Amino acid sequence: MRANVKFGIILGVLGVLLLLGGGLIAFVYFNKDTAEKLKTTFLGSEVVTEATGDGTSKVTKVSESVAVTGEDGAAIVNATVTEKKGSSTEEQEKNELKTFSRSFTERFGSFSNQNDFENIHNVMIYMTPQMEKSSEEFIEKEKKNAQPGAYYGITTKVINMEITEFDGEKATAKVTAQRKETVGVPQQTKNFTQSADVKFKKEGGTWKVDEFNWL
Repeated sequence: MRANVKFGIILGVLGVLLLLGGGLIAFVYFNKDTAEKLKTTFLGSEVVTEATGDGTSKVTKVSESVAVTGEDGAAIVNATVTEKKGSSTEEQEKNELKTFSRSFTERFGSFSNQNDFENIHNVMIYMTPQMEKSSEEFIEKEKKNAQPGAYYGITTKVINMEITEFDGEKATAKVTAQRKETVGVPQQTKNFTQSADVKFKKEGGTWKVDEFNWL
């Protein structure tokens, strides 16, 4: 009696295994056959760009649309896949340095002999200790050598910025500016274009101007 029971259990287990195996084979075959009958059609793509402020642009989003149809041509699914393009940390820092170089150059490079070096004092918070010290020495020297004279002033407007060196801790930006020089009364003006190198150094995680040179 026990032998018959054991034999029956074994037959039952084998039957279940056969059913499962057959179902799995049928499932794989069906999906393979179905996949071969499906048709995927590329409908098009869309690229979205954003101006960076320096005359260039960057890709911010890419969308691609596809349609999947069955053997009879009926639509099964239409889908659009969108990928947002984020700026890398390096790109973000470079863009920030471009903006920084423009602001600093316009303020540092606009002055008159009547503003008591405000153009330098107002941007000292953006300088490294080394440049701050050299700027203070320059101011003291100019004050000692100052001579009464006619009005002299100059204004600076940056028209282009380019990062020429960057390693994460130090960087250099080359700026091009339109400058207007005004002398005397009645005033005589002169317009000219001039470039400058702005050298940056990161201190405590913050970018500072370490050197500024008109070219």
